[in-house]
Amino acid sequence: MWLKTAGDKNIALMLAAAVALATLAWQQRAGLRALSNAVGVALASGGVIILITAAGGGFGTVLRETAIAWRIEELFPATQSLAMLPIAFLVTTLVRTAQGSATVAMITAVSIVAPLVPADPAELGFHPVYVALAIGCGSKPFAWMNDSGFWVVCKLSGFTEKETLKSWTIIATTSSVVGVLTCWALSKVIPGVGTG
Repeated sequence: MWLKTAGDKNIALMLAAAVALATLAWQQRAGLRALSNAVGVALASGGVIILITAAGGGFGTVLRETAIAWRIEELFPATQSLAMLPIAFLVTTLVRTAQGSATVAMITAVSIVAPLVPADPAELGFHPVYVALAIGCGSKPFAWMNDSGFWVVCKLSGFTEKETLKSWTIIATTSSVVGVLTCWALSKVIPGVGTG
């Protein structure tokens, strides 16, 4: 019984935080004020990242609960396999740009794009793993202020927001576009489905 309680994610996180604080206090032989200052500095830098990620997760849940998947299916019937990779990429990119979290964008895009993918890979014309790769590539471009990864790079590298936009955002966007183009080319050269 106690193991099940201690194994609950919320209880386990609280216990881990308590052990970390006790270890910090013991290691530094510091008083309560010094410990409070150390925790305050950590929360000031990490708190924004946690809040942005949580807000992005909430927004992603709202998007998943809407009828957006069915609207996209009306626009792009599943028979248009040629457009499947760009659709998967663009849906993920739009969700990512709107709410910030790459993880939430991928999860949301999968739930939006899945109804468009035929059950038989032969109908699609290539292996469905290429759709998954396009979704992964779509989770990288346009990293900006609503992305917790943007702030991790910004704070840990010592860049200003402008420098991070000029470097990290451009690099991530370029690698994303190159990735989806490579994915598209490979889906034509090595489709991964039998021809008969």
